[in-house]
Amino acid sequence: RGTLAPELFAGNVQLAYRAAKEIPQTLAQSPCYCHCDKSKGHKSLHSCFEDEHGENCGICIGEAVMAYNLQRQGLRANQIRERIIRDYGPKRSD
Repeated sequence: RGTLAPELFAGNVQLAYRAAKEIPQTLAQSPCYCHCDKSKGHKSLHSCFEDEHGENCGICIGEAVMAYNLQRQGLRANQIRERIIRDYGPKRSD
């Protein structure tokens, strides 16, 4: 599915929707940790930007902006996924 137009938003929200538009495969391979998979049936981080959900969710915005910036730095989708899991996923207590 397509995403909402980045131009509808401003600031980091616009950047997050731009990420979803420009790097959809990367976001589709990344999990979202706001629990929208359970509450909204989302399948990946990309799903958050197919509607207005991503507009008001700091976790979704943060993950998407991180992915966008990391891809611009040359990281591959699997590396970006690992960083999202590390930074946003459940914290282990070792």
